[in-house]
Amino acid sequence: MKLTCGERPGTLKGPSVSPQAAVSAQITDGSETKRALRGTVVEGAAILSELADHKIARCIHFAAGSAMSELESLLSSLRPDIESQLKPHLRGFFRGIVRSYLPQVWAFKTEIESGSLTVSAEGKVRVSPGVSRHCDVLITWSHQQLTAALRTRDRTQVPPGAPPSVEFKTRRGKTAFSFLKSRFGL
Repeated sequence: MKLTCGERPGTLKGPSVSPQAAVSAQITDGSETKRALRGTVVEGAAILSELADHKIARCIHFAAGSAMSELESLLSSLRPDIESQLKPHLRGFFRGIVRSYLPQVWAFKTEIESGSLTVSAEGKVRVSPGVSRHCDVLITWSHQQLTAALRTRDRTQVPPGAPPSVEFKTRRGKTAFSFLKSRFGL
């Protein structure tokens, strides 16, 4: 679940969460991220106070139980497209070649959060929190740039800054990345 700032800086809209839930916030000044904050809801008052001091908060995420982070939500939004593009190739002429690259796990990591996208041998897509221990590709980038890339899927729409760091853990991950990176806006 994603809670955003209300009309006044430091106020929130959205469902309540337990005191044990994790909270993270990003303080921005125009397009530049000034500081990422992390803590629990118990520490939320201090975080909200700091956000109010800066007069602007880009977003606040609460992760409690089954709630998804912004990154996980963006990765999940890719699921229908990936599955619909992949399924015909798993039945067609190239099925043996395509299946040799599956399962495939790509991990995405920012200074605020991380998530992993897994494509099974049957073409099913699953998103999980954190960096999978057995990933084929690890993509590390600033939160602002990575979320913009995943949201727009257009590299030209990504704010300027350092390029992503892409670490290939397997050869098949490197090959798959070279064919699919543009579909993620990378």
